[in-house]
Amino acid sequence: MGLHLTAEHKSEIEKHGVETYPHECCGFLIGSLNGEDSTVDETVRAVNTRTDRPSNRFEIDPLELMKAD
Repeated sequence: MGLHLTAEHKSEIEKHGVETYPHECCGFLIGSLNGEDSTVDETVRAVNTRTDRPSNRFEIDPLELMKAD
């Protein structure tokens, strides 16, 4: 079982983490299942709406989830 990401996808995730540090970053990996493997076709950033402990917790607005879906 594996998750396949391109170097560009990995770079986008790392960039998002650096930009949101020291708070949690969050988002979606959009892709497909191929047997037991998953392939990422797109990364989608989400906003961490958690206000009480954003440095070690995250919450995604349900509307963002619906939009990504």
